[in-house]
Amino acid sequence: MRRVTVLPLVALLCLVGLLSGCGGSAGLTQNSSASDAGGTSARSEVAPGSAAGSASVRTDPAVMQRQVVSTGTVRVTARQLERPRDQVDRVVAAHHGVVADERSGTDRHGDLSQLRLVVRVPSAEFGAAMHDLAAVPGVRDSDRTSDDVTTQVIDTAQRVKAQRVGLTRVEDLLGRAGGLSEVLALEKEITRRQAELDSLLQQQAYLADQTSLSTITVTLTRTSAPPTQHDARPAGFWAGLSHGWHALGLFLAGLFTGVGAVLPFAAVAALVGGPVWLVLRRRRALASRSAAG
Repeated sequence: MRRVTVLPLVALLCLVGLLSGCGGSAGLTQNSSASDAGGTSARSEVAPGSAAGSASVRTDPAVMQRQVVSTGTVRVTARQLERPRDQVDRVVAAHHGVVADERSGTDRHGDLSQLRLVVRVPSAEFGAAMHDLAAVPGVRDSDRTSDDVTTQVIDTAQRVKAQRVGLTRVEDLLGRAGGLSEVLALEKEITRRQAELDSLLQQQAYLADQTSLSTITVTLTRTSAPPTQHDARPAGFWAGLSHGWHALGLFLAGLFTGVGAVLPFAAVAALVGGPVWLVLRRRRALASRSAAG
């Protein structure tokens, strides 16, 4: 029974493969014939070497359009971060971008010391946005990178198309399955193909997001202000006298603090040790009188 059940499944799979191969060959032959006919007619209508003749044999621009993933980095240093942050926001808004992520850091006093902004702008606006961000006062450095992923985008699209065609064929086979073992085998194949298709669709969506929107990371860091004249320590006799009084005050404060810390222990020692000392003294006096008598 198992051999009889498996044979129809194998026959169906072989039949689908033959039909797809024949269909692909026929489509290829038809497309080739159409291309030859189109090329012949175009060459007969347009003179060789003319601009119209070059345009007729040129590939579709939408197919040949480069797909590029662009990223940039801009670092800004300033004494106050509010003004450069406002300028960055204006540049982002002018180029139809958004701030996708923002992180801030503070110093030990709780004041804002650093900002990290992840900006997404349309890929067509990437160059102009980087140029405007480089003009923000306090820019320390900026850099950009570009990665051509045209081949990866085309390959992923072709794999998605082929996976969908294969999945449709297996689903058609499932509708004509005659035995339980065939149904189980085809359902397992459908699950595998669907998982591969979902993975390819995720890759395609990620590539579409990265090629349609460029990423720019802007880091704003606050610089410490140089010491002013009032912050410098004074010198001279009065300065030394002032420092001396200040040091004496600190010493007396420390001394009184120590006395205050020891005083409770001394009071407890006096309360407990005083009676004990009196008892011991009285016993010694009685012992000395007994010895004298």
